[in-house]
Amino acid sequence: MTQENVRYIGLDIHKRYLVAYGVNREQEQVYGPRRVEYSRLKRWIQAELRDSDAIALEMTTNTWHMVDLLEPHVGSVLVV
Repeated sequence: MTQENVRYIGLDIHKRYLVAYGVNREQEQVYGPRRVEYSRLKRWIQAELRDSDAIALEMTTNTWHMVDLLEPHVGSVLVV
């Protein structure tokens, strides 16, 4: 994947769901906003995320569980 194909996706983590929003290098919206219930999280990760995606997510009580789920499917995960 070239740098132009990278999507930068931020995840807003809530108690029962997350909201995903993505931009490209030019900061143009390329994904979302999409609400994802945790009951559908694994399916969403497999269906929607790419190995070139750069993910940023906030520090919460379940951050490291989310990192473990995301890392095998994306290019990078950054906890902020």
